[in-house]
Amino acid sequence: MSDHPKESSPLCSKCGHPRLRNANFCASCGASIQLDSSSDDPYLGKLVDNTFMIESVLGVGSMGTVYKANHQALSKPVAVKILHQTLLTDRVVERRFELEAMAAIKLKHPHTIAVSHYGKTHTGAPYIAMEYLDGRDLAAVVTQDYPLPSKRIVALLSQVCRALEEAHRQGIIHRDLKPANIFVVDRRGEENAKVLDFGIAKIQGAASEGLTRDGLVCGTPAFMSPEQVSGQELGPASDIFSLGSILYFMLTLRLPFKGHSAVDVASSIMLDEVVAPSRVRLDANIPPSIEAVCLKALQKDPTQRYPSAAALREALDQAYQAHLLSGGDQRRRGVVIGDEESSRPITANINAATVIEMKAVQHQRTAIKSRRRRSQSKWLLPLFLCVLVLLLALVFFLLLLRSHEEPGPSTPPPPSPPPSSPATAVAPAAPAAPQVPEQLLPSCQRGLALAAAGLQLSTPKPTETHKGPTHRPSKATEIKTDTASPAEKRKERARQVDALFKDANSVRHSDPRRAVELLRQALKLDKTSWKCWELLGESYKRLGDSAAMANAFREVLELYPQHPRAARLQAAIDSAKP
Repeated sequence: MSDHPKESSPLCSKCGHPRLRNANFCASCGASIQLDSSSDDPYLGKLVDNTFMIESVLGVGSMGTVYKANHQALSKPVAVKILHQTLLTDRVVERRFELEAMAAIKLKHPHTIAVSHYGKTHTGAPYIAMEYLDGRDLAAVVTQDYPLPSKRIVALLSQVCRALEEAHRQGIIHRDLKPANIFVVDRRGEENAKVLDFGIAKIQGAASEGLTRDGLVCGTPAFMSPEQVSGQELGPASDIFSLGSILYFMLTLRLPFKGHSAVDVASSIMLDEVVAPSRVRLDANIPPSIEAVCLKALQKDPTQRYPSAAALREALDQAYQAHLLSGGDQRRRGVVIGDEESSRPITANINAATVIEMKAVQHQRTAIKSRRRRSQSKWLLPLFLCVLVLLLALVFFLLLLRSHEEPGPSTPPPPSPPPSSPATAVAPAAPAAPQVPEQLLPSCQRGLALAAAGLQLSTPKPTETHKGPTHRPSKATEIKTDTASPAEKRKERARQVDALFKDANSVRHSDPRRAVELLRQALKLDKTSWKCWELLGESYKRLGDSAAMANAFREVLELYPQHPRAARLQAAIDSAKP
């Protein structure tokens, strides 16, 4: 809750969600925050480099302002991006701006924005002239048109993959892929995606003069890869992860990783497992085959993702073909994507890995449904037996009550005693106890027998433990384990540590003590796992053990001095000191 309830939070112009004040981008969709152009803008209405007449402001980013301009010689609209005046003294930023021009000029793909000129203004600020695009960025497309048909999602992302294929072949890593950096324009009635803003792109093998040094984190946090968050060396797999985040956003209108701040988002990317899109949006009818592609692209281990943008594009095409085989989109709006003609030339060559991923997602959904059915059937039989016993008890009670209300058989009145004197009068006898009619006894006995039978049925029988033969590893397995190479043993330990870490991460909120036990087992196998030490510190923090928390965080900082959350961990350590 804000301290000033009368002041409304500023909203993103693309998705309409509240944004943080003084932020450069929207945390929900990644769109750049466009600031109001002031009347004293030094370039509005001016001629830049005797070629471009600046007309209006199109957008404002973290590095520069993009203007709509008119090319005086060619008389056509162009977009001109000029570096902020306040950044002219920063050599690193100016060099990165020049690197963007170098990267974009190298790329000639139709799905990459075309850069035509690079120069400097009369104030010495560098600028880039590029083609003017009339359309919407992907953040606005998804927000305004959601839900998007599967055919449209696959078509747009396939175009982006083709643009990245060319960039990766030339050794260029984008590093800031997000919906706001993908522009959608109309070309002769068809949507055409354009990849923008190579402002923090990395040219592999080029001398960057410290622009990509270790520990430097660049990009929009919501769409960063885990290796980018931790400041590690980046490759094409980082852009694949960002594409997976964009696909997740297109399928769900949600971000795969969330947080109240950039630090929380980065922590979520490093530690949290992504929730399947179909569990986030039950109303969107998300195809399992496309969901499997999305989840593989979002693997935290770069080696587990698609090896290239071309592989991701092929997986998307095959997933859409498999989706058409299952009937296509059946959305609430009543539109069916894919007809008989478009779905005819399909599937003979679906990738085996894609089929396995599709089956895994379907198996997971089937397992969830079966668990729900079993949990419901567990209490149905006891409930039925309890109701039966109550009904039998009610019948028995009503029969017994009726027996007291029925009159006994009529008998002649006893003869009146002879009169006697008051002195010899006999006191009246006590009334006899009521007798239960004999004809009622069989019905009562039947009611009691039925009630006893119901109680006997409701009593659970003790389950017998199956005593089968104990499974023992074969001699071949023992020999294989004994003869395993050191590399295989290290790989097996790494798998065990990763499994223990995932189990601990899943229970760290509900059962921190269990998380501590699992993490201690993991650290016995590998004491150099800084992720396990960090999660152990968080678990101790939830248990209120500040001393153990501080020791765990110290281990993290010793193992990983360049940790992106080092300041936060050091603050926690200082707060634990007496």
